[in-house]
Amino acid sequence: MSNRAREYVSELRPQEVTRTEKLVMTAIAEEYSDRYGSANVPSEDISDYAMISKRQFRRVMASLQRKGLVKYTPGKGNGVYCSFVLTNLALGAQEVVGIEAGKSTKRGHKGDIKRTFPTPLIRKEDQNQDQSQKLNAFDLRSATNDGEILSASSSARTDDDIERKIARVLETYRESPVTTGNTNAADEAMARSWLSNYTQRQIENGIILATARRMSSVLSTGAHPAPVRSLKYFHDAVQEAKTDPNCTESYIINCERAIERLAKEWKKPMGVAAG
Repeated sequence: MSNRAREYVSELRPQEVTRTEKLVMTAIAEEYSDRYGSANVPSEDISDYAMISKRQFRRVMASLQRKGLVKYTPGKGNGVYCSFVLTNLALGAQEVVGIEAGKSTKRGHKGDIKRTFPTPLIRKEDQNQDQSQKLNAFDLRSATNDGEILSASSSARTDDDIERKIARVLETYRESPVTTGNTNAADEAMARSWLSNYTQRQIENGIILATARRMSSVLSTGAHPAPVRSLKYFHDAVQEAKTDPNCTESYIINCERAIERLAKEWKKPMGVAAG
């Protein structure tokens, strides 16, 4: 634990961070090591402390990284220690720099090294990960700039970068409770087309926005519409996410919370394709 980290986080103002972001940073501060200048814990520990979902955790961490407040280095597999660095926290007198995720530490006091990365990083039950874990959603956000529109003329873009963005968009679509949970070639082609006009984040926000609204409407009216079978259904919401200034990050987080709350009552209706 680090009193320096606690004090730094406690002084953050509403103009700098949202309430959820501050709670996440408080969780990081609780596990912060002055010696190594980082908190090394499983991401699940942070999200559990802040009482947020994995999806919300990914969004909050993406926001904190964009603001330059936290440097996040994910581990590989569930339950594996990740590294969180409070980038604006002044270095302590005893701080050791250069500790990397995945490196074991041989020196130091027991209290200092208990949260460093042991070797190997992957637990026995994670050694045969299934394909649903093929690309960690937050890793995708970290590896690519999901706030940029893809352009054929952008020399910095690689085919791999484009495919990752498409994969993330399709994953967000499949995760939506109002869809069938399946995608096809037409959905992939649409995602590819959208990424030339919208950012990855705008598309994901649009899917979340429309999902929250549809679930709320269905549960309030008692109607039983068919599940959404096409990514095209979310087009208007994606456009809204791009153009409406009220569609802020905090508003999207509220939509995610609504989806989680409504999901407890939700039973995916079956029937004719929607939209």
